Amino acid sequence: MPEHFKNNNFTPQEHLVSILPSVLAGIFLLLATTMTALLEYSPHNPVHRTVLLLYGVFGIIYLAFFYLLFISRSHYKTPFTWINSLLAGISLGLLTLILPDEMDVLLGMLMITAVISSSILSERGPAYLIVACTTTLTLIIRFEHLDRIHEWITHLSPAMIALIAMETIQQLKRIPRQQINRLQ
Repeated sequence: MPEHFKNNNFTPQEHLVSILPSVLAGIFLLLATTMTALLEYSPHNPVHRTVLLLYGVFGIIYLAFFYLLFISRSHYKTPFTWINSLLAGISLGLLTLILPDEMDVLLGMLMITAVISSSILSERGPAYLIVACTTTLTLIIRFEHLDRIHEWITHLSPAMIALIAMETIQQLKRIPRQQINRLQ
């Protein structure tokens, strides 16, 4: 019998296939965010440009390799999930510092993608951590610009969408578990 993850009865290969779309979407969105920021909102400060470029490059490398390494190390699942969520939440939140305000929608899409991947691989806690870290840091960094209700809605909507997606995934994972347990 194949090795299964402790809490959700899926093999590492099944997890790899199920998160592949969200990982690819994350890579594409991070590439699009980095390129758009560099080309459309070209920072004049060379240090700022370098930081943005490094953020994009290392983020893409991280997305490409972390999940492959994570999946193959199923016995370290819980610590990796929490560490990944903390890193994703903080790095997405801090990305607000180097991106122009106009790109916050892409940042929200990156957060939603990270939450989807986290929800597929783990339970609710790590996904909530991503939403909490990203949203809190973004609101703190952008606070002086949040002077109209429209701005608050724009910045809180991705968090609400991420939470809805996470809850939907958790419910969809729960149904097969119940069926498997009933059949055993």
